Amino acid sequence: MKVLGIVLLVLAALALLPLGVRARYDRDGVFLQARLWLFRVRLLPAKAKGEKKAKRRKARAKPKPPKPEAEERPPDKKGGALDPVRAALPLIRPALSGLRRRLTIRDLELHVTWSAADPADAAIGYGRAQAALGALQAVVEEGFRVRRSRLGCSVDFEQTSPTVYADATLTIRLGQVVTLVLPLLIRFLANFSRIRRERTKNNRKEA
Repeated sequence: MKVLGIVLLVLAALALLPLGVRARYDRDGVFLQARLWLFRVRLLPAKAKGEKKAKRRKARAKPKPPKPEAEERPPDKKGGALDPVRAALPLIRPALSGLRRRLTIRDLELHVTWSAADPADAAIGYGRAQAALGALQAVVEEGFRVRRSRLGCSVDFEQTSPTVYADATLTIRLGQVVTLVLPLLIRFLANFSRIRRERTKNNRKEA
């Protein structure tokens, strides 16, 4: 009984630990980092195997002439299967609903720079983007606990397409994550299994 009590106390303490998430989107892509107590884990972009060792070896090694462009062709990109995406789509709304008042947005920065080939279209798009940001800020402040937020919009007549910069730091209790993720995971597996059965059934009919 004493061991069970200790285990329950440890689990309760873990459930109260805050889980921090840092997310950023800019011209370099998506950056995602999770933090639990003193531990930080970078989720995106994923570190290549032996990345740190390679950097150390590169620093010690003598500089080499660059390779010809023909040898630097990037590998072909391959898409993933559509079935997991179809199974996850119905879970977006309940996931957002489950996060209401549980998620704390410690810092949120979102800036839209609107541009278009036609200056008149750029001005119109800027007005629409500004209105959309105002509506988004109201939704965020109503649904989540917000410590600090900076949402803004500007127009650039020199560029030809709009750009977005977003940087957010979020926290949520680890126990709340578990209670939210487990039901969604069960529903995802059920949806995925149903879609696979339907696909198998359709393939048999076509055969």
